[in-house]
Amino acid sequence: MALIIKFRKQRKLKKTQPWSSVRRRRKKLMVRSRLRWKLVMTLLVQQQYRLLNMRLSEDIDQETFARKHTELRDRLASIKLQLDVVDRCYDETAELASKVFELSQTLRNQWLTAEYAAKRRILEIVF
Repeated sequence: MALIIKFRKQRKLKKTQPWSSVRRRRKKLMVRSRLRWKLVMTLLVQQQYRLLNMRLSEDIDQETFARKHTELRDRLASIKLQLDVVDRCYDETAELASKVFELSQTLRNQWLTAEYAAKRRILEIVF
C-alpha cells in the first residue's frame, strides 16, 4: 500500500517536458530512422553487387540470379518507399511547427477580436 502512495506522489510531482525537448527528441528519432533505412539500403545495394559478381564469375546460374535479383530489387523499392515516408513525416512536422508559430504570434489579437464561434475553434485547435 505504501508503495502505491509513493508512486502516486512521484507521478504528481513529475513535471511535463517542455515542447522544445519533445521536438528535439522527435527530430532525433526521425534522423535515426532515416539513417537506419539508408544503412539497410546500402547493404542491399552491396548484396546486389555481390550477386552480380557471382553471376559474372559463373558461381550461380541464370535462374538463381534472376530470382535473387528480383527479390533484392523488391526489397530495395520497399525501403525507398519507407525513406519517402520518413521524409514526408519530417516535412509535415516542420510545416505544422511553422503554422503553430504563426498562430502563436497572432493569437492574442485574434482572441480579442473574435466572436464566440471563432474563440471556440481556437480553443479546439490549441487543446
